[in-house]
Amino acid sequence: MLAIQRGTRSGRATGEIKHSSSGHCLDEDSNNEHQVELYSCTGVAWQKWDMVGSTIVNRDSGRCLDIQNCPDGCESGSNVWTYDCYGGNNQQWTFTENP
Repeated sequence: MLAIQRGTRSGRATGEIKHSSSGHCLDEDSNNEHQVELYSCTGVAWQKWDMVGSTIVNRDSGRCLDIQNCPDGCESGSNVWTYDCYGGNNQQWTFTENP
């Protein structure tokens, strides 16, 4: 499970997205074709994300969290990366509260 660390900036939820059991952060690797991975949290900009509507935007690159090569969504196990924001179904995300 991933959890977003909440704060505010211009009225939007912002912060790190952490994997709850490992404590690692969602990290955009611009040196590896913008693949997204879990990595030790270091507070760098490429580990910071903004919730903009139902998209998740990386603060460093301005690119959206995207299911790779699946404009209409995909099956479990599909790769996640960042891509130019265009509003496709594969860039729409929802969060639910942990009970």
